[in-house]
Amino acid sequence: MQEIAFKLLVCLLKTCDCDVPAKERTCWKLTNPDRRFWNCNNSLTRLRKCDYFEWKDVALEDGYYKNLIYSMKQQLYSKEDLGVIKNLRTKNVELEFLLSKDKSLVASMEKGMYVSKKSIRMYKLLVVVLDIGYVCIVFNLAN
Repeated sequence: MQEIAFKLLVCLLKTCDCDVPAKERTCWKLTNPDRRFWNCNNSLTRLRKCDYFEWKDVALEDGYYKNLIYSMKQQLYSKEDLGVIKNLRTKNVELEFLLSKDKSLVASMEKGMYVSKKSIRMYKLLVVVLDIGYVCIVFNLAN
C-alpha cells in the first residue's frame, strides 16, 4: 500500500512545462529494452507538443542481458502474433461456414419464391379463364 502511494506521489511530482503529470512508460527498442521513462502525455498528441522526457532506470550495459531481454520480448510478440493469426483463421473458417449455410438458405428460399410465383401465375390464369367462362355463360343465358 505504501509502495503504491509512493509511486503515485512520484508520478504527481513529475510534471513538465505544460503542468501535465508525466506518464511512466517502458521502452522496447533494441537500444533500451525494458527501460522505464517518464514523458508528458501531450508528447503523443497532435494538438500540443511537449518535449519532456526523463529516464527512470539506469541504462543496461551493452551485452548479454540487454540482448536477452530484447530477444525475449520479440519472441513474445511473435507468439502473440501467431496466436492472433490462428484465432483469425479459425474465425475466418467459421464465418465461411456460416456464409455457405446462409447462401444455401437463400438459394432454397429463391427456389421456393420461384415455385410460388409460378403457382400464383397459374391461379391468376385460372381466375381469368373462369371469369371468361362466367361471362360466356351469362351472355348465353341472356340471349
